[in-house]
Amino acid sequence: MKKLLLLGIVAVGLFAARYPIIMEYYYMSSCVNAGKNQNKDKMTAYCACTLNEIEKNYTLNKFISNMQQNKNEFLKEVMKKAIPNCIDKLKK
Repeated sequence: MKKLLLLGIVAVGLFAARYPIIMEYYYMSSCVNAGKNQNKDKMTAYCACTLNEIEKNYTLNKFISNMQQNKNEFLKEVMKKAIPNCIDKLKK
Protein backbone atom coordinates (compact mmCIF):
# COMPACT_ATOMS: atom_id res chain seq x y z
CA MET A 1 0.00 0.00 0.00
CA LYS A 2 2.82 2.40 0.87
CA LYS A 3 4.48 1.75 -2.50
CA LEU A 4 1.23 2.49 -4.30
CA LEU A 5 0.75 5.74 -2.39
CA LEU A 6 4.33 6.81 -3.12
CA LEU A 7 3.87 6.00 -6.80
CA GLY A 8 0.70 8.13 -6.85
CA ILE A 9 2.49 11.07 -5.25
CA VAL A 10 5.37 10.82 -7.73
CA ALA A 11 2.96 10.61 -10.67
CA VAL A 12 1.08 13.71 -9.52
CA GLY A 13 4.39 15.55 -9.18
CA LEU A 14 5.43 14.58 -12.69
CA PHE A 15 2.25 15.80 -14.32
CA ALA A 16 1.28 18.73 -12.09
CA ALA A 17 3.47 21.22 -13.95
CA ARG A 18 2.17 20.45 -17.44
CA TYR A 19 0.66 23.32 -19.41
CA PRO A 20 -2.64 22.94 -21.26
CA ILE A 21 -2.29 20.68 -24.30
CA ILE A 22 -3.13 23.50 -26.71
CA MET A 23 -0.20 25.56 -25.43
CA GLU A 24 2.10 22.57 -25.72
CA TYR A 25 0.87 21.92 -29.25
CA TYR A 26 1.51 25.49 -30.42
CA TYR A 27 4.90 25.59 -28.73
CA MET A 28 5.96 22.31 -30.34
CA SER A 29 4.65 23.34 -33.77
CA SER A 30 6.38 26.69 -33.80
CA CYS A 31 9.60 25.30 -32.32
CA VAL A 32 9.89 22.41 -34.79
CA ASN A 33 9.04 24.69 -37.72
CA ALA A 34 11.71 27.16 -36.61
CA GLY A 35 14.36 24.50 -37.15
CA LYS A 36 13.86 24.27 -40.91
CA ASN A 37 17.44 23.16 -41.57
CA GLN A 38 17.49 20.54 -38.80
CA ASN A 39 16.46 16.91 -38.89
CA LYS A 40 12.76 16.86 -37.89
CA ASP A 41 13.14 14.00 -35.37
CA LYS A 42 16.07 15.73 -33.67
CA MET A 43 14.21 19.02 -33.66
CA THR A 44 11.13 17.36 -32.13
CA ALA A 45 13.27 15.84 -29.36
CA TYR A 46 14.97 19.21 -28.75
CA CYS A 47 11.65 21.08 -28.63
CA ALA A 48 10.10 18.52 -26.29
CA CYS A 49 13.11 18.86 -24.01
CA THR A 50 12.92 22.67 -23.96
CA LEU A 51 9.18 22.50 -23.28
CA ASN A 52 9.81 20.17 -20.34
CA GLU A 53 12.46 22.55 -19.00
CA ILE A 54 10.09 25.51 -19.32
CA GLU A 55 7.28 23.66 -17.56
CA LYS A 56 9.70 22.60 -14.82
CA ASN A 57 10.96 26.16 -14.22
CA TYR A 58 7.83 28.27 -14.65
CA THR A 59 4.28 27.79 -13.44
CA LEU A 60 1.65 28.49 -16.06
CA ASN A 61 0.62 31.70 -14.29
CA LYS A 62 4.20 32.96 -14.08
CA PHE A 63 4.83 32.09 -17.72
CA ILE A 64 1.71 33.92 -18.93
CA SER A 65 2.29 36.93 -16.69
CA ASN A 66 5.89 37.35 -17.84
CA MET A 67 4.94 36.88 -21.49
CA GLN A 68 2.38 39.68 -21.17
CA GLN A 69 4.80 42.05 -19.45
CA ASN A 70 7.98 41.66 -21.48
CA LYS A 71 7.80 38.89 -24.04
CA ASN A 72 11.18 39.26 -25.76
CA GLU A 73 13.30 39.59 -22.63
CA PHE A 74 11.40 36.83 -20.88
CA LEU A 75 11.82 34.44 -23.81
CA LYS A 76 15.57 35.09 -23.80
CA GLU A 77 15.66 34.21 -20.09
CA VAL A 78 13.54 31.10 -20.57
CA MET A 79 15.62 29.75 -23.42
CA LYS A 80 18.89 30.61 -21.70
CA LYS A 81 17.85 28.19 -18.95
CA ALA A 82 16.44 25.50 -21.26
CA ILE A 83 18.96 25.30 -24.10
CA PRO A 84 22.01 24.03 -22.15
CA ASN A 85 20.00 21.03 -20.94
CA CYS A 86 18.62 20.22 -24.39
CA ILE A 87 21.21 21.14 -27.04
CA ASP A 88 22.53 17.58 -27.08
CA LYS A 89 19.20 16.46 -28.61
CA LEU A 90 20.23 18.14 -31.86
CA LYS A 91 23.59 16.36 -31.94
CA LYS A 92 22.49 12.73 -31.45
